Amino acid sequence: APAKCQVFRLDETSRPTATKNFFKAQTVSMQWNNLGTAVLVRTSQEVDDTGKSYYGGSHLYFLRADGEETCTVATPDGGAIHDVQWNPIQDEFFLLHGDLPCVMSLHSGKKGQKLAEFGRGHRNTIRWNTFGRFIACGGYGQLLGDTDFWDKSGKRLLGSSRLECCVVSAFAPDGRHFLAATTSPRMRVDNGIAIYDYCGNRLADLAFEELLLASWRPRPRGQFQDKDRPPSPGREKKAGDSKATGSAGGAGGGGYPAAKKQQAYRPPGAKAGGGLAELLRKELGSTQAESSSTATKVFGSGMPHSLPPGAAPGDVKPGGGGGGAAGAGSSRNARKKKAKEAAQGSSDAPEPAPAAPAAKASPPEPAADAEASPAAAATGAGDNAEVEKKVRALRKKLREMAKLKEQDPSKIDPLQREKLAGEAELIRQLRELGAEP
Repeated sequence: APAKCQVFRLDETSRPTATKNFFKAQTVSMQWNNLGTAVLVRTSQEVDDTGKSYYGGSHLYFLRADGEETCTVATPDGGAIHDVQWNPIQDEFFLLHGDLPCVMSLHSGKKGQKLAEFGRGHRNTIRWNTFGRFIACGGYGQLLGDTDFWDKSGKRLLGSSRLECCVVSAFAPDGRHFLAATTSPRMRVDNGIAIYDYCGNRLADLAFEELLLASWRPRPRGQFQDKDRPPSPGREKKAGDSKATGSAGGAGGGGYPAAKKQQAYRPPGAKAGGGLAELLRKELGSTQAESSSTATKVFGSGMPHSLPPGAAPGDVKPGGGGGGAAGAGSSRNARKKKAKEAAQGSSDAPEPAPAAPAAKASPPEPAADAEASPAAAATGAGDNAEVEKKVRALRKKLREMAKLKEQDPSKIDPLQREKLAGEAELIRQLRELGAEP
């Protein structure tokens, strides 16, 4: 039986306000937005039917509490769902979905459609700041720890840093500082805390022999305010310096401080990229290759969530117009119109002059003879080919008879003697064809 998600009002539990049915659900997790008007339902199963993942498949569904809007946001066909988090202030959510490097996208909390894309990267963790303005997208665990700091309101990248061995991460209550900690038992060595600003600049770090947990001190709501001011002068990083920033910022939560690593020698032919080493760096999580410094706004509904069976993404045009049968119909109409114009043009053309009397029609005869002569020549050429073929066959038989004559007569069997008796007939056929034996 399919799984079912229902939303009820506490003051009226007799009937649900919204219902969503879905299949392939073994475990379910739900996330409500800050207003309580929409919920994200994330279902997962241990086995992925598509065979793309060893860790099963997961779906993400969007459901409005009033039941006016439901949709499927992500499916296993598009890849794994790494993380999804609601904006703590506004009605929108951020999603990491797809095969690594995955797509980082912002979605509306009213209909679930995509609003903007923030490029691709090896990321699996989303952290919103308190005021829903800054977003930190990091790749932790088995990834290298590259973390991007985005200004959501300006849709621009403020900076990037590499937080190696990061286990715990969170924005401060003021929304302008970021904590990254390496804790035990996930990591038995290099335990410590590192503090960054909202642009990814490393401000301080603190080392421990063994650290079990780290978090910000809770502060009362309203103690800090987001004044919507731009980043402080000289603090914002350029997107082009993100790679240098990551190395200068240290190893993140684990290394304190990080020594400048000597770069490996690269031959001049490999500096342009595109070789095997470049491909390996992308697979290992060097996400700077596909990162973007600005977000791309998505207009309209974009591509449908699920394509028709047998259709490729290139076959479906956004908006659903101008393709398919309509395009074929317009081409047929154009061909009919062209044929009609050609027919009208031929009808308007002047009629040919009447033919001359038969008695004076001697000139066309050579033309007829000329037309007949190529056909006769072609027929003659075909006959000559058949004659040559017969001549070759007869001569082959005569050569075989000559070899038999060279053998000892006592060893010739009756069938071979009968074959030799027909030599005169073969010679006669050759002469009839105009060839010599």
